[in-house]
Amino acid sequence: MASERIAAAIGGLFMVAGLAIGSSAVVDAAGSPAVPSTAVQPGTPDAGQYRPVLQKYCITCHSDQLRTAGISLQGLDPGAVQGHGEVWEKVLARLRARTMPPAGRPRPDEATYQDFAASLEATLDRAVAADPNPIGPTLHRLNRTEYGNAVRDLLSIDIDMVDGRSLLPPDDTGYGFDNIADVLSVSPMLMERYLSAGRKIARLAVGDPSIKPGSQTYAVSKYSRQDDRMSDDLPFGSRAGVAIKHYFPADGEYTLKVNLLRTYTDLIRGLRDENQLEFRIDGALVQRFTVGGRLNPDGTEKSRDQLSEEQRLGDARLEARVPVQSGPRVIGISFVKKTVEPEGLLRPQFSLASYEYAGDLEVLPSVSSVVVTGPYNPQAAGDTPSRRRIFVCRPTSPGREAPCATQILSRLGRRAFRRPLTAGDIQSLRDVYAQGRRTGSFDAGI
Repeated sequence: MASERIAAAIGGLFMVAGLAIGSSAVVDAAGSPAVPSTAVQPGTPDAGQYRPVLQKYCITCHSDQLRTAGISLQGLDPGAVQGHGEVWEKVLARLRARTMPPAGRPRPDEATYQDFAASLEATLDRAVAADPNPIGPTLHRLNRTEYGNAVRDLLSIDIDMVDGRSLLPPDDTGYGFDNIADVLSVSPMLMERYLSAGRKIARLAVGDPSIKPGSQTYAVSKYSRQDDRMSDDLPFGSRAGVAIKHYFPADGEYTLKVNLLRTYTDLIRGLRDENQLEFRIDGALVQRFTVGGRLNPDGTEKSRDQLSEEQRLGDARLEARVPVQSGPRVIGISFVKKTVEPEGLLRPQFSLASYEYAGDLEVLPSVSSVVVTGPYNPQAAGDTPSRRRIFVCRPTSPGREAPCATQILSRLGRRAFRRPLTAGDIQSLRDVYAQGRRTGSFDAGI
């Protein structure tokens, strides 16, 4: 029904619609902008004539002196509601519910209840229609999760694969939520982080063969029991390890370095028996290492000094440098699971909180972290889902570059702004493209 509450709701609706579809307008069947109706019935009397009713039944309790329920109606005119809409909304709700005056006090008849409520509602309607002032929406930015979803939908990049939590700081929370507009502030430092994240995401999406090597570390919780297959992305018959979804920015060589779980005395655990550690890219085996065991390659038994050194430095050699094509890939690190058990009594299973966590040579080895570094000797941007999403055309000659750039930017801008682009929108994007194209390639301009 018409009230300041409805005006506020309309403002909130426009906020949601604006976030979803930009500046699109609502039009009626004739093509003219549609204006919401206040639905005021013609001939409805002005509420000002009910001042005597208000004086007789309400002012006794709701005076400036008593202010029952924190409301004073003394000096207020029901025919002039401007500036006091919240108070008259409460009065209207009480009239509709017949809860005021309270039971046991003199009350008007049913006809007076109905007529006063209808008149007051119509007066509120007219006040809103004459001076519409809905509560404006608070500027609402995306939180970190929403930002990641937008990047994924727009550019086919899962920023969690590029350590998305380091791109932007955690969001402020209020009332248990991290997506409330007036809580999500925008500081100068946060704006700098947005610009930095945008530059990194743009380079990954388009591809930059001149990118310098960088490292990313994936830690495995030390509280995980790595005594079985750890992920559906790891092969059957595997044990321990981790499956990592990583975005490789360019075709080139990358190093994969594995650190094994250690005790609180910084010794590698589980090196008594020999185990096979496998490195895989998208399920394909790229390297295999032998970890642990009491025998040397020549069959002789390792000395105590050798065993001690292996416990301290045995994972230093667990590093492979492999060629990888750009794009999202799954890195699989796992041990080959042994399917036989030694004769005798089986050892009981202990939780990681027991002495077995401190462990020695007798427990099974586990993965602590994986470090991915590269690219080295980058060759090209490659064929990635992001490039297929962005480059809907390729210029066949210098004269075709500008039309192709306009086609790419128009499509990308339409999806980014979530509305049709104006000529000014397209021109501003073309200006940025031209600036990059003057100092680089067509891809650099995009």
